[in-house]
Order: sequence, then structure tokens, then C-alpha cells
Amino acid sequence: GTLKEWLACAGISMDSDPRKLKGSGEGLAPHLRTTGFTAEIRLEYFNKHGIDESVGVVCFVTVHITPVWTIREATDFTQFAALSEGGQQSMRLRTASGVLVKLKVGGEISSFSIERLISFLVQALVLLQIPFYVTQFIA
Repeated sequence: GTLKEWLACAGISMDSDPRKLKGSGEGLAPHLRTTGFTAEIRLEYFNKHGIDESVGVVCFVTVHITPVWTIREATDFTQFAALSEGGQQSMRLRTASGVLVKLKVGGEISSFSIERLISFLVQALVLLQIPFYVTQFIA
């Protein structure tokens, strides 16, 4: 989706006040477009989700926005030696705010297998040498 759509998932826009967002600190500009921010997109996969078990695996997508200063400054400097004896200088400073996008994937996929349970129990009994002690006890 677009950045606007991701922000809408978080319930905010580029014109939202970052100082009103949870966990934001002092010293931020009055708009997210000025400050910049980190957008963490969380994808969580589950096969036991309580919605409709016949669906199978479901992915829940959430977007978390954290306002932070994400500024990049670029300076262009030029000296024109041919125009005058001392030369003329020109400087341009550009400041841009941006978005840092992070993707976090998690969830839980689980299943139960009676065959694996029986195999585990048999292997545990053999590992603990239970058959040996049972035969020693009986004999």
C-alpha cells in the first residue's frame, strides 16, 4: 500500500501532531511531515486464532508509528573563479525529513500429533533405561 494507507491503519495522517502520540517526547515539530517518523509494520501469523479454524493460517497486520527526527541535510558548495578576481561562492543547504520503515514478523503455528507424543514417550522411557530396571525388578 501507499504511505497514506499505512498511516491510516495506524489511525493518523502526515498532518497529525506527533506530540499527542503515545510515547512521544518534547522537542518535536507540530506535524509528522516536518519531524519524520519510524513506521513499524508487524506481521503476526497464527493458525489458532479463534476466528474460523477452517480458514487455516491468518496474518494480523498492525502499524505502529514512532515520531523521531529523521533529517537529512545536504549542502552544495560552488566557487566561480572566472567571474571575478576573488571568485564568487554559492551555497545551498537542503533539509529533508523522511520515514524509516521497519518490518517485524512473528506469530505462532502449532499442531498436535499423537504419533509424535507416543514416539517421545517411548524414547524417554528407553533413555531413562526404564525397561532395564523393570526387568531387573521382576527377575
